[in-house]
Amino acid sequence: MHISRSGYYRYLHANNESAKEALLVDTMRSIQEDVHYNYGAKRMARYLSLTEGTPINHKRIARIMNEHLLNAQIRKRRHPAYWYQQRRRERLSDRQCGPNILARNFRSALPLKKLVTDVTWISFAGGTLYLECDHGFIQP
Repeated sequence: MHISRSGYYRYLHANNESAKEALLVDTMRSIQEDVHYNYGAKRMARYLSLTEGTPINHKRIARIMNEHLLNAQIRKRRHPAYWYQQRRRERLSDRQCGPNILARNFRSALPLKKLVTDVTWISFAGGTLYLECDHGFIQP
C-alpha cells in the first residue's frame, strides 16, 4: 500500500489540529461554566487571547462554540412584551399631553373661547430658558 507524502503530512496535521481544538473546547467549556454561559464568541476570543498568550480569531471561536453548543445564553427580558407597549402608550398619550378637547375643531364664534398654548425650553450654560406662546382661535 502506497501513501503519498503530502497525504501523510496532511493526516498528521489534521490529527494535531483536532487535538489542539479538543484542548481548546475543554478550556472554553470550563470558562463558560465559570461565567454561567455569559461569554459570546468575541468576548471568549479576547479572554482566551489574553490568558493563552496567542491570538485566536473570534470566527474560529464562534465556529467551535456552535459545534459544541457552548453559545452564550440570551438574557430574558425584565418585563413581558406588553409592559413595554403599555409604557409607550402612556408616554405618548397620558404623560406628555392632556386630553384632546378640540378634536381638530379650531373655529370659534367668540374670541378667547378656544385657547391653545405651546411651551418650549432652551438649555444653556447659565440655566434653562422657557418660552410659552398662547394663541386664541376666532372664526374668520
